[in-house]
This record gives sequence, C-alpha cells and structure tokens, in this order.
Amino acid sequence: SPIPHRSKEFADLLRTTSEILTKEYKVKNCFLLTGSGTLANDVMLHQVRSAGGKGLILANGEFGERLIDQATRIGLDFIFLKLPWGEPFDLHETEQLIRDLSISWLAFTHCETSTGVINDLNRLTTIGIKYNCRCYVDCMSTIGTRPFDLSKITMATASSGKGLASIPGIAIVFSNIDPLPDPAIPSYFDL
Repeated sequence: SPIPHRSKEFADLLRTTSEILTKEYKVKNCFLLTGSGTLANDVMLHQVRSAGGKGLILANGEFGERLIDQATRIGLDFIFLKLPWGEPFDLHETEQLIRDLSISWLAFTHCETSTGVINDLNRLTTIGIKYNCRCYVDCMSTIGTRPFDLSKITMATASSGKGLASIPGIAIVFSNIDPLPDPAIPSYFDL
C-alpha cells in the first residue's frame, strides 16, 4: 500500500533501503530519487561538471552512446572512444589515452544491454586510480543481477526497474564522494 512520503514509516523505509544498497555495493552513500535511470545519469553527470576537468567517455553500445549524448547536452569537456556495438575495449589503449591526455574523469557503461558486453569495471577503475582519474559508471543492468564491489568508483547509477526487477521510477546514485554544491545545477538534478 502507498504510504505518505513525509511519514516516519516512509523515512525509515528510505533509510533502510539506502543502507542495504550502500552495504551491498560497498559505497559511502546511496541516494534514491524519484525518476528513471536517465535521471540518475543526468544527476551523476551534473556532479562531473561541478568537479570539472577533461573526461573520456567509452561507448560500445546504445547506453555508452547515451552517456555521450547526455554529457554533450550538459556541456561537459570530454572526448570519447566509440567502438562498433559489442566490440570490447582495448584496456591498454584506454589507459594510454587517460595517461597521455591527462584525463581527469572517465565514464562508461558496466553492461551494455544493447549487446550483452560487460565492460571490465575492476580494470577500468584500477586504471582510473593509477592516474588519479575519477570513474563514473552506468550500472543500470548489473545492480541486482550479480555481486560486485563499487568501492573504487567515484559514482555509479542504477534504477529500480532494471536489474533490481522492482517497480520502475526510482533513480539510484551510488557515491564515494560527498555531492558538490553548485547553484548552476537545475533543482531536479541537484544531488
């Protein structure tokens, strides 16, 4: 049954759900928002804009390409590495780009459901740490479908209706940093 969103029961449910997700995926914070996975990615990318720096977005399917589109609309400073759908990334080439171009943030999709390719979250975040490059990851289709550790990411996104197989309408942002205050962020996207 629906419960009022200002009730103690709702606040307790929200807190408990956030705590379960935080513990399960080994992150500092988990924010639950009313909206879609697209909202979660927009919220995350606005945090990228607030932090600044030049980025690299990896795309080997529809959802990597969507990250490029969203980042372009927000006005982020980035380059992209776009491969044919389903082709895996050469991680040595990716590392070389991050190193040689002084990339300060990296964004990619963990599982490209358009092709079934699972990009190497652990290796990519390890490369990011090596070069002090923040990692932002779309985990829409892997949160809830497999165990993994998000302790090395900066931020990741999910939604209730994908891998968690729940009712749609809850955007999820996992974070290992505190959200940056920025009055230029539109209210709906301000974490």
